[in-house]
Amino acid sequence: MTVHGDHDEPMNPDYPRGLLYERANPPKYYPALRDTTHFTFGNTPCQQYNTISDCQASDPRVRAINSYSSAFFEKYLKNSTEADRQLSRTDPILLLYEKDAPPHASVTHTTSTTTALPKTLLSQPVITRLAVVSVIVTICGIVIMVTAVAVRRRRSLRRKTIGSHTFHD
Repeated sequence: MTVHGDHDEPMNPDYPRGLLYERANPPKYYPALRDTTHFTFGNTPCQQYNTISDCQASDPRVRAINSYSSAFFEKYLKNSTEADRQLSRTDPILLLYEKDAPPHASVTHTTSTTTALPKTLLSQPVITRLAVVSVIVTICGIVIMVTAVAVRRRRSLRRKTIGSHTFHD
């Protein structure tokens, strides 16, 4: 899965975002979101909210990033066929949604005892490795967003207001 926004310009113009999708092997997904920059995939959209739930309820971009990414991982890490419904859906926030995946495609899981990249990944073209890194970066962005909202929530809970006086723990 390669996800990006319509205002998410690549750092290297010789490698447009769509090229990752074009060169990836199926199953593959390519949702592009409207009114979205590179920073939408981090914690920027949720800074004004106290909870992740509030952010997701208010920002359709965050909802789409979360729902499509989660469904992708549910399907290809847990072999969940229930994720197919979300992955086959077209959300109005999507400017473009291309996919090349059989309805019941699954991934064969392998286990490795080392922390190095599997040899099969290292032998893949650079563009395939970039696609894998793109998915990892998306996960990191979601984790950063959740952490930022949790910290903000914790700080707001520490303040106690009595009348016109605010006390800090």
